[in-house]
Amino acid sequence: MNQLILIVSLLFAGLTFVGNTAESNLYKKSSSDLSNSLINDPLPVQMESKYVTDRSLWGRLIFDRYKVASSNQSIEDNQQIMDLIETYHRYWLDGRNEELSELLDEEIIRFRGASATYGLTDVFRRIKNESRGERPSGYNSSMQLEIGDMQIHSEKNFSVALYSVAIRGGARWEYSDLATIFQVFYKVEDKWKIIGHIES
Repeated sequence: MNQLILIVSLLFAGLTFVGNTAESNLYKKSSSDLSNSLINDPLPVQMESKYVTDRSLWGRLIFDRYKVASSNQSIEDNQQIMDLIETYHRYWLDGRNEELSELLDEEIIRFRGASATYGLTDVFRRIKNESRGERPSGYNSSMQLEIGDMQIHSEKNFSVALYSVAIRGGARWEYSDLATIFQVFYKVEDKWKIIGHIES
């Protein structure tokens, strides 16, 4: 009886081993067929480039000054404010944080999304850590910014600007967004600086 039980056990173990071996061989064959299929007919992205978006957009800044509406401001001040806004976004997009910090007042207050930072030191630290999208080799950013719908109002040494920034970005996939920005500028010794920034 013991011998019969032993024989049956060995047969069961043998059948199980054969079944597992067959399944393993089937899996290997399936994996091999899949690999060969991918090699013989790769996706276009794999064959040409890992980037799929329009590279001409990466790092691009668009600003049509002829569409800016302004009031109570000299032509010279208006030009300086527009220069400052464009330079701010150019430096931010390129990650030129040291140069960007020179545009900011020591007492700047900056709200961006759900975060609030106060003073130049903390604002500078925050800006350094902000994402400019993916960074493909040879590019500072994979984002395009387009400034629009701008309104500027000035009172002596203070000026405010309200405008939108349309964002297109992505290297391996594309996304878009729209930000509304309100900035406050203060003029010190004939030089404008950003003292307030709200972005949502």
